[in-house]
Amino acid sequence: MPYGPDYRVEFPFFAEQPMPISDIARFSGNAVEVDAALGDNSLWLPLFEGADPGQFNSAAARNNLTGASVEFTSGEPITRMVFWAVERAVCPEPFIHIRLEPGQSRSWVTRYRFSVDARAAG
Repeated sequence: MPYGPDYRVEFPFFAEQPMPISDIARFSGNAVEVDAALGDNSLWLPLFEGADPGQFNSAAARNNLTGASVEFTSGEPITRMVFWAVERAVCPEPFIHIRLEPGQSRSWVTRYRFSVDARAAG
């Protein structure tokens, strides 16, 4: 289903005031709200930048009509979170700080949970 008003994308942090993304979308409270289908339009907005207290690397996207959802979470602190969406994709994008010297490596774990709430899909 194309991304639009039937979806809710939630974050573990809040906007102090609604932040417009376009004339049809905003980040308000802890969620992106969309008033109409995107069609050929796209959305992009930095939602968070700064010192993560250690729980901001997560988000959940749900389709309220079908009950389908995907959530991700990681224990790696972020430096910023950007929201990007087009008609067929919604992308909360966490950024982490990585500094490596030649020959060094680093790894981390991000967990994804896919589910369907049968009550909504009824």
